[in-house]
Amino acid sequence: MKKTAILLLAAGSSSRLGQPKQLLIFEGKTLLRRLAENALLVSENVLVVLGANEKLISPTLENLPIEILKNEKWQAGMGGSVQVGLAAALRKTVDLEAVILSVCDQPMLSADVFFQIISEKNASKKGIVASQYAETLGVPVLFSKKYFPQLLKLEGERGAKKLIFENENDCAAVDFPGGEWDVDEVQDWEVGIYSDHFSTGSE
Repeated sequence: MKKTAILLLAAGSSSRLGQPKQLLIFEGKTLLRRLAENALLVSENVLVVLGANEKLISPTLENLPIEILKNEKWQAGMGGSVQVGLAAALRKTVDLEAVILSVCDQPMLSADVFFQIISEKNASKKGIVASQYAETLGVPVLFSKKYFPQLLKLEGERGAKKLIFENENDCAAVDFPGGEWDVDEVQDWEVGIYSDHFSTGSE
């Protein structure tokens, strides 16, 4: 799976949460380490883009065979993190065929979702495969190499979601149960943890 890189975009400051969401404990591990371990079950080509709180977060990823990058301009938004991550992935694997973009604040995200995305890419031959939840399409999302030039031009708060909707005819979708639970504020975290809808067994 080396020709499909997985970029974990984790550079934000979690300002609305009041603490780094990357370090929230879920099922006995930080959200980011748990995600990185699940990504490694799918691809040997996993890159993590950090920014705010980088010195605090990076030690929690010790002993994982991943590449840790820093977006020095993380304050400008996720577009820069996509650029940093994809550029590094292309330096590492010159014949890269696809990239999966993921964020770290979806606690229910597992290796199975990544596997389904790649399987759907192979079956549908579409250039984009997005996750489907809460009546929308979003991350994790796979882009084939034909979209690399556009991804490398993303800037500021403009993430990759606009590319999905600009290219709907070239987009397939996979169901991601629980994908609607993302953590932006304390209430999001507490509602998810104590909800019967999200059966976790977490701490």
